[in-house]
Order: sequence, then C-alpha cells, then structure tokens
Amino acid sequence: ASERPEAVDGALESAERDIRHCRRSKSRILSYRDMELNLDTREVTVRGAQVELTSIEYGILELLLKSPSKVFSKISIFESVWGETYFSEDNTVNVHMSNLRAKLRSAADGENYIQTVWGQGYRLAPEAA
Repeated sequence: ASERPEAVDGALESAERDIRHCRRSKSRILSYRDMELNLDTREVTVRGAQVELTSIEYGILELLLKSPSKVFSKISIFESVWGETYFSEDNTVNVHMSNLRAKLRSAADGENYIQTVWGQGYRLAPEAA
C-alpha cells in the first residue's frame, strides 16, 4: 500500500473543511422573478421587501417554487402542505391561496405571482411578456 505525503493529506483535509463550511453557510434560496424564499430562515421577500406568511402560506409557496411550471391540484396542495389526506371539497386551500396571493400582490404593486388553471389547480404565473 502506498502512503500519501503529509502535504497531500493536509491539503485534502483543508479542502474537505472548506467544502463543509460552504455547505453550512450557503443559504438555500428558491427564486422566481423578483421573489425569493429562503429555505433555511423561512423568510420570503418580494422586490427586496420581507413578506410575512403563515406556515401554511409558506408551505404552499415553497411547493409552487420547487416546481415552477407544474400545475398543482387542490388535492395535491392540501396533501403536500397539510400532510393529511384530502377528503372533501371545501374552501381550505382556496382561502389560504387567496391570502397568499393578496400578500404577494401587495408587496409587488399588484403583480400576480400565482395563476389559477381552471379545472386543474394552481401554478406560478408566467412572466408577463
């Protein structure tokens, strides 16, 4: 078995330490247009201004941001965010979605970030041309 020189071992240890530090210190951020969601601090900003969201609103937005072009049904949103089986047709998802939209619109001078796809569900709104 060949032995590595101490200098190589030292350099490898230093590089591994740097990689671990970068992984810890680098924030995980989901962004879409001028909106950012920080997965580590759970903060949401629109145009640089912080937007206060409930944990449910945050969960919905995180779900949408993780798959920006996907259309999510009310059932899939409910089961993903609440972690429970969706049993009946009620307004739970609609109410939270309405509140989330209003908060984002307020921070963005009326711009819409969430689009309703009639008969299917919700997705992030495509950027206006």
